Amino acid sequence: MIFIEPTRYGTGITLWGDPFDLDHIRDTIYACADETIWGEPVAFYLLALAYDIRHACQGDRLEKQFGMDEEDTVTYRGVRILWPYFLVQLGFLRKAAGYIPTTKAQQADIYRLEYETENALITYDASVGQKCVDLISIAGDLNPDYLTAFISVRTREFLSEAKPGKARFRKLPALLKNLHSSSSQYHQFKTHLQMIADEQGCEPFQLADQGEWPEFKW
Repeated sequence: MIFIEPTRYGTGITLWGDPFDLDHIRDTIYACADETIWGEPVAFYLLALAYDIRHACQGDRLEKQFGMDEEDTVTYRGVRILWPYFLVQLGFLRKAAGYIPTTKAQQADIYRLEYETENALITYDASVGQKCVDLISIAGDLNPDYLTAFISVRTREFLSEAKPGKARFRKLPALLKNLHSSSSQYHQFKTHLQMIADEQGCEPFQLADQGEWPEFKW
C-alpha cells in the first residue's frame, strides 16, 4: 500500500509505501515515460518521479514505523517531493498513460496516486486543495517541446514569494495555471530562452536552470 501526506509547511508531499508497491509504481512510471513519444527532456521529467520513488524503495530517503501499537507495526519508506513538481508529474503520468497500452495493475497504480494526492490536497486546505485537484490535468498537459526548466523557475518562486504554511499553499492554484504552455508567463519564458539558445548556438531545452534555490521548510 502507498499513501501520501501533505508536509507541514505547505511545501509538498511525503509519499509513503512498502518496498513492493513502490517498486511496482516505479515500473509503471518507466512504462509511461516513452522517449519515442515525448522526447528525452519531457520523458526525463517524468522519470525524475521514478528516480525519487526508486530511492525511497531502496531506503535512501525516509523510513517510519506505522501501526496501532508497538507490537503491530510496519516499516514504510518514503520521499518528500515539492508540490509543483509532483502535481505536474502526476498530471503528465495520466496523459502519458493514454498513449500506450496499459495493464489493469498499471492503471491501479495511477488511480492510487491520484486518490492519495487528492486526499492530501484537500486535507491540507479543502477549498484551495480542490482547486488544485481541478488543475492537475492542466498543469500536466506537457507536449514534447515543453521547456521543463520553466517548472523549476516557477517552483523557486513558489518557495520564496510567500510565507510557509497556508499562505504558500494558496499560491499553488495560480502557479499550476501558469505552468500550462498557453500561459503568457510560459510564452515569455520560452521566447527569452530561445533568444539565449540562439546566442549560444544550442536548443532551448539544453539550457539548464541556473537559478539559486532558497532555503525552505517542508
